Amino acid sequence: MLDLLQSSEQGTSGCLKGKKITIITVVYNGAKYLEQAIESVLGQDYPNMEYLVIDGGSTDGSVEIIRKYAAQITSWASEPDEGIYDAMNKGIRMASGDLIGVLNSDDLLHENVISKIAHAADQYPGYDYYYGSVSRMRENGEVYSEAKPVAEEELDERKYKQIPYPHGGLYMRKKVFEKIGLYNLDYTINSDYDLILRMLERNMKGFPLGFAVSRYRDGGVSGGYATFLERLKLLENHGVSRVQRSFTVATSITKLFLSGLLKRAGISYRRREPIRREGGAETERLHG
Repeated sequence: MLDLLQSSEQGTSGCLKGKKITIITVVYNGAKYLEQAIESVLGQDYPNMEYLVIDGGSTDGSVEIIRKYAAQITSWASEPDEGIYDAMNKGIRMASGDLIGVLNSDDLLHENVISKIAHAADQYPGYDYYYGSVSRMRENGEVYSEAKPVAEEELDERKYKQIPYPHGGLYMRKKVFEKIGLYNLDYTINSDYDLILRMLERNMKGFPLGFAVSRYRDGGVSGGYATFLERLKLLENHGVSRVQRSFTVATSITKLFLSGLLKRAGISYRRREPIRREGGAETERLHG
């Protein structure tokens, strides 16, 4: 991967003819951090980029922030929707890029990371999706750890135990959605996990980028135990045995319980990236 990282440091010089990359930000009442998210996209140095912002009918000033940057945003819409994944699906239908990624409205892209992704897609074109890690940051923006994808050699053993890739580090070719469909609205919390499993079950090929794509902000609230009830349904729908799915979910619930104890004791506990949904992209959609 060294050649990819070294070459990508040179900026867009090798990627001027690269494929168009679409970035989708979905938001509902996320004014607190939305402007930072937008600026992290608009500040990228990759020229062949499409930026779509899908708002769910916010009333907190989010729409005014979007309008402020309307001239630099490729396209945006504000209307009621059926939740975060419905908003993502709207963005995917609008997208014209070859690669599509999602940035939550309270998260940030790493500096000039889209050029690096474009370079990877140019150098290694025979892949269906490209995935990296996600930096975890506190509400004040301080980065303190990294959520990494499951190693390729461990996918078969671990893919039904945890989400294999941090959602914010995943960029998929549009043809993936054309082949396997969009986010499944039957899931309100785990549809990103379902989509990844569908890719893996169709033997789609992923390329490990080897670097962090975005920064994921702490401070949100998970779906709690509802996450795990839905996870049982998801695993059943993917053919996982009752024993295995019960053990997997029981283990996750135990970790959630222990994390609560550790938090009350003032000790940090590492959570998986895609569950958190608050402040701009997802909690209010789940509960609204």
